[in-house]
Amino acid sequence: GILYNTSEINSELQVKKATDLAKEKGFEIISLGVNSSNDMSQGLANILQNVDVLYTPTDNLIASSMPLISEKAIEKGIPVIGAEKAHVDGGALAAEGIDYYNLGFQTGIMASEIIANGKNPKDMSVETLKETTLVIN
Repeated sequence: GILYNTSEINSELQVKKATDLAKEKGFEIISLGVNSSNDMSQGLANILQNVDVLYTPTDNLIASSMPLISEKAIEKGIPVIGAEKAHVDGGALAAEGIDYYNLGFQTGIMASEIIANGKNPKDMSVETLKETTLVIN
């Protein structure tokens, strides 16, 4: 299952990617969108009744709710897999995803190209992290 914030487009994109991949691999995704911390407890209770594992994408609402998400999932015996290291810090079993330190480092390299070497930002391509980080609780 995937619990995500409907107010963040990045969450919607992650749910779509995960759903497409799950179909290829023969898994069923049950997703539930919430749009505020007020919806979190009820949404979490609903989704945990119907899933074997819970995936948490990178979004602000999920990140701030990780202690609650992890606590309720552990009570139900449902493992939580996160999309970033901070999710493990909040109680998830494991995470495979971006490391914001590495992202900041990469951004710093790009900034140095602009500041030190006079590169024009409009001439630079968009970069994403090519490697993910695995963190296990």
